[in-house]
Amino acid sequence: MALVLNPNFDPNNPQSQRYVFESADAARALNPSFQGSLVTAQGTVPPQTGTRNLQLASGDTQSNLNLSNQLSGNLNNTITSTSSDAYSKFNDALLSMLKQYQTMGTANFASQAYNAQTQQNNAVLNPNLTNLQGASPAQQQSVIQSGANVFSPTIQGAQQGAQTFSEQLNSFGNLLNRAQDLATQHANDLKQAKTDAQNLIHDAISGGSDALAALIKSQPDIVKTAGYTNDTLNGVVTGLQKQEALAAQKALPTSADQNKLEQQYRTILKTAMSNRSGGIGLQDQKVNQSIHLRALVDQYYDPNTGQYNVPTSQYYELVIGLANLLSPTGAVAEQDRRELAAKTAASDIRGALQYVTGAPQNGNTQAIIKNLIDSIDRQGTISEQLRQGELAYLQGLRPTELDPSRAASLESQGMNSFNDFVKNGPAGSSNNINNYGSSDPMADLQYTINQHKDQNRESLIKDLQTTFPEFNIDQIAQQVYNLIPSKK
Repeated sequence: MALVLNPNFDPNNPQSQRYVFESADAARALNPSFQGSLVTAQGTVPPQTGTRNLQLASGDTQSNLNLSNQLSGNLNNTITSTSSDAYSKFNDALLSMLKQYQTMGTANFASQAYNAQTQQNNAVLNPNLTNLQGASPAQQQSVIQSGANVFSPTIQGAQQGAQTFSEQLNSFGNLLNRAQDLATQHANDLKQAKTDAQNLIHDAISGGSDALAALIKSQPDIVKTAGYTNDTLNGVVTGLQKQEALAAQKALPTSADQNKLEQQYRTILKTAMSNRSGGIGLQDQKVNQSIHLRALVDQYYDPNTGQYNVPTSQYYELVIGLANLLSPTGAVAEQDRRELAAKTAASDIRGALQYVTGAPQNGNTQAIIKNLIDSIDRQGTISEQLRQGELAYLQGLRPTELDPSRAASLESQGMNSFNDFVKNGPAGSSNNINNYGSSDPMADLQYTINQHKDQNRESLIKDLQTTFPEFNIDQIAQQVYNLIPSKK
């Protein structure tokens, strides 16, 4: 018998069925085409083809759903891309998903619901009562109702599937609108970025060739963003450079104007140099005094012995000359002159030098004379440094349109170099350090240090003071210790 009493029958639940099929096989034997869910003595048996949950579908439907799920994953990866074609790829993926769902359609769900309803009607109108002969009408009616109820889950599942599918199609419409919005926004962003890049380039062009070249170097992608090519902008740079060179050439004053500007600057320099009480005039005087004293002592240098055979008659001039170098005004007081004259008249060069420098003098006469020479060299180097500083101030007063070569010629006129004199003197320079003549003094100093890295650092610092009077000892020492880190 196909129907048996329901072991789970609940008389208090109007939906509970008193009679159920003995098994799913027994029920489907009565109607082989039925594939919906069944209520049996073993419990509810799910339909052979699910409709309520699209993810549990099988056959072609499941293949389409699996493919759409894969496309959904691709969609997540695509939408995070920032490439220019990301949004077109997004649309392609979305349209492919929609095509898959459209291929499925809702016909399958409608057909399944129709078949289930037909079978339900047949179960009610044409029941198979062969096994119910002798049963009461009430029992027969209950069995017929139970047979009809088994088709209800299939009908509801098909209807729910169609509704779910329609909702999904509607959500795709929302996604398409969103994709269109994103594509529009991206196009607007690209347009704004292009406008901004073009504005930056035009501003740089207004600043000249250097400004444009610096912009291209610092932001190489700006050329492509603006819609230009490197060749185009490089041509613009070249054109600007030619225009700037032509404008600079036209702006140069005439020869007559240059002569007038040169005379103005000559007057400025001459006035400053004639002032012997301070400024560049005083320091220039001390440089010349140092040269005079070294020339005086060098004539008594004996290259065979390396000694200075200075006669006592020259002691006074050497000592009083050093005293003038040490004086802030460039001249010593009369009382000091008499004191030094007395000491040198007695051939007391030790006492005279000690009186001038204020430092004890030890050693023989040669040692004291060499101390005297060292003091002259030190003062000559310092005065040349100070003179260079005063000249830098005067260069700030130079007429702006004066040709630089003419200005440099004026600045060098009448200015002797103490350090050059010492190097070329009969006794030679006290070191073998050469100035390599760079236009940048600091670069020249660093290059010179690198050429003498094998020399003792302390000795090198002392030698460089003579070669580079424009730097003080602290500046020279800093460069030496930076470039020669290991102590030698």
